[in-house]
Amino acid sequence: MDIEPKATDFHSLYPEGETYFYIPPFIAHRGLWSKTRPENSLPAFWAAADAGLGIELDVRLSADGEAMVFHDSSLSRMCGDDRDLADCTVDELQSLRLAGTEHHIPTLLEVLWTLGARTPVLVEMKVPLGAEGPLEARVAEIIDMAPAPAAVLSFNPHALGFVQDIAPHIPRGLNLDSWRSHERGIKNAAQRRAYRNLRHINDAAPHFLSVSAEILPDARVASARQAGLPILGWTARSAAELNRLALYADSVMFEGVSPALIA
Repeated sequence: MDIEPKATDFHSLYPEGETYFYIPPFIAHRGLWSKTRPENSLPAFWAAADAGLGIELDVRLSADGEAMVFHDSSLSRMCGDDRDLADCTVDELQSLRLAGTEHHIPTLLEVLWTLGARTPVLVEMKVPLGAEGPLEARVAEIIDMAPAPAAVLSFNPHALGFVQDIAPHIPRGLNLDSWRSHERGIKNAAQRRAYRNLRHINDAAPHFLSVSAEILPDARVASARQAGLPILGWTARSAAELNRLALYADSVMFEGVSPALIA
């Protein structure tokens, strides 16, 4: 690459010395996935760790209260099932297969334990506004018991605030995008505008910002970075986009790009 993003070390943010976490320069979005290694699958995460990359994954809460690693609310796209993930138990979910392969939907605990301490993991919590609490509590419990270094991400600032209250030692990242329409379930235009102007940062109390490529560069993000908040740019899908995001971010999340291009 023309410009090297830098690893961001969070050790100095915790003077008590209880937490060590760093964001590596490059992060595989939903793992290093392919046709034979579906997104958010164990093989995709193992491949990312083997390539020396950080990992981003998504979690949703099952009907029986487990943190499942899956992006969509519906099982349709990845599993060909018309149900919503939230309506299914762990056993029901793990009986399904991802994208026509032999691989199952993993639990967060399964992922973090199988990865061990090989690479940092960013756990994006899919928490609708008004539904805060159960998923964040389970994620925090798992992060505290598993060996993998992990931080949490969310578009929902109240979800991050909940984690701050129950587990302040877990690093938190606030996801930012344009909020141009009814994205993320926010139908109120004033609230979307407030989010776009970063007025929710205090609610989230993040240790870093995870910023969409479509709003970089952004003067407010640059100001936050200058004030000391590390910036993660997402999601690059070409070598050119990797180089562009590296101008404005300390780390870059990517997908669909050969690891050779970012080595």
